[in-house]
Amino acid sequence: MAALENSDKPVDDLAENIEEAGRKEALDLLRYIEGLGAISNVATLLGLLGTISGMIKIFDVIALKPIVNPPELAGGISEALYTTAFGLMVAIPAFIAYKYAAGKADELIALMEEEGRRILEYITAAKERLLARDEKTRDVLG
Repeated sequence: MAALENSDKPVDDLAENIEEAGRKEALDLLRYIEGLGAISNVATLLGLLGTISGMIKIFDVIALKPIVNPPELAGGISEALYTTAFGLMVAIPAFIAYKYAAGKADELIALMEEEGRRILEYITAAKERLLARDEKTRDVLG
């Protein structure tokens, strides 16, 4: 659209307008993709935090009693395992979605750049043909 709206401008200005429109579209494509990456990272870190919290509970039990019954440790162990599992259950799909969406966005951006170049070449060629035709008309009229 930017190319057609600005087709009457000089080629350098036209190229700049096409690039600017492409940058805006690329930002729109990438806007929410980074959120998936953040979710993936934060979920992993929250799982790790829960693991550490569970381990702290285990060591508190060990520190307070010289002889420890396994059931007393079970709460901390289960907390560590559950939080690790839940963190990974969120992080892994989010990471896969992030990589897929980022790859698709990269493909679309590359396609958009290629099409922008083609449109610019087409408009430039059309302008050159018009100039050549105008020169021929002037030569004939004379």
